[in-house]
Amino acid sequence: MARLAPTSLSVALGRPGVGQVATPLLRLAPSLPATAQVLTDRSCSPARVLLATSAVWAGARRTRSLAHRAAADSAAEGPKPKVVFVIGGPGSGKGTQCEFIREMGFTHLSAGELLREERQREGSELGAEIEAAMTSGKAVPSEVIAKLLEQAMRERGAWSQSASFVVDGYPRSEEQLRGWQTTLSSLCARLPTEDAGKVKLLCCLYLEVEKEEMRRRLLSRAENSTRVDDNEEVIEKRLSGFQADTEPLLKFFEDEGQLCTVDGSRAPQEVFADVQSQLAEAPQEA
Repeated sequence: MARLAPTSLSVALGRPGVGQVATPLLRLAPSLPATAQVLTDRSCSPARVLLATSAVWAGARRTRSLAHRAAADSAAEGPKPKVVFVIGGPGSGKGTQCEFIREMGFTHLSAGELLREERQREGSELGAEIEAAMTSGKAVPSEVIAKLLEQAMRERGAWSQSASFVVDGYPRSEEQLRGWQTTLSSLCARLPTEDAGKVKLLCCLYLEVEKEEMRRRLLSRAENSTRVDDNEEVIEKRLSGFQADTEPLLKFFEDEGQLCTVDGSRAPQEVFADVQSQLAEAPQEA
């Protein structure tokens, strides 16, 4: 019987044609995916072999695609900004300590100031949302506050250069903490996911001051203040509200190993000496 000339399929499969010596595909088997081991079986039909070959090439393309995507993400990934939260009751000295920390090279952000500025910004969608909430007596949505903070950080080069931020009086509640985590983990998914994904939270500084001392400070300040919330009745509500809202936060950060408690009842410079020590001991790696 005359021998058939080799077809393109037989050549592709490594089968010998006229005058050719067989080259077993078994040599290639260790480097092929499991789905392609059928190529080493001489009893397989050409159709089955073609399907297996297609699977090999598809798998290779997926692998290359994932590798290229990972490399691109790695190249695009910038340094994560470092953040310090400073929380404490009204009159605990948060603003003063944040100013001291600012002199260490941190950028000082105040959630309250950002809210007021955005509310007054003409044509701002977030400002309109803030205005509507405040006018109706409702709390500003936690996601709005988190977006304002993220926006302020971005405007100050947070992800284009190594930056550090100290955030004054934030978060004030579990709801605000959830807003921070949700917003900062979803806006830039290519960045690592720990610490809300986009930032490295160094620690949460808690300025611990007895309620009576905070009341004394606030009443003293009220004597020379024009703020409508600097009166005894409102002060009492603020102090009670802070205690109720903050307790779960303190537990959360303590469980995470990120709570740094400082005695805030002393002179500002003495308090800051402890703050410096706490920041120096906080893990810096992003």
